[in-house]
Amino acid sequence: MKSSIGLLLITATVLGLVCQACDQGRFHYCYSQYLSNLKIDFTPAFPVYSKVKSEIDELLWALRWHGQIKLCNFQHTLIRCIGPDAQSCLDTSQYESALGIRPSDAFQYKSDYLVRKFECTEGLPALANSFDCLVEADSAAPEGSAFNKCMSSQVHIIQTALPNCTVANDIIDCTIDYYTHHCGKALKQFACNVAKIRIQAITDQCDLVLKKC
Repeated sequence: MKSSIGLLLITATVLGLVCQACDQGRFHYCYSQYLSNLKIDFTPAFPVYSKVKSEIDELLWALRWHGQIKLCNFQHTLIRCIGPDAQSCLDTSQYESALGIRPSDAFQYKSDYLVRKFECTEGLPALANSFDCLVEADSAAPEGSAFNKCMSSQVHIIQTALPNCTVANDIIDCTIDYYTHHCGKALKQFACNVAKIRIQAITDQCDLVLKKC
């Protein structure tokens, strides 16, 4: 009898976690605070992701490592604010609904959250060791370059009902090739992880066949 009661309690707890709905009001507030910290206007509507990316790039270019530390502080504040709602809120449909943004921007916002979280936690040592080189490499990829053409393949994954996992692995390869070419082979694992996180933010249908980092 005791074991049956225990099983029921565990089942109820698990179901409670699975069924917990995203608090969209809080999610909206957390991202409003995040954009305020970045000094990005979010009224009357949240900006397209390219605007957020541009402001972050300017911050990192102007303040270098100090800017990265500021960005990580903003990211940790966002993570704490979302708190236990992360499991239910970090979904593109929630981004669309809570922030009032387009599906393509929702994918980018979600990807940015997950990549920044990685860069500000387990990826931070590698980022610190090669930070200046990474900033230079990001600014060195001209429009139409092989790297940017490779990155544009993400659009294919977003728009395809059955993602092409070969394309996903190609994105990982070209990300590794680009950053190790500019900053050295020590960045291979870091570049691989960032590329995988971006892909997994878009789809989980390739998880079993994605390259190991």
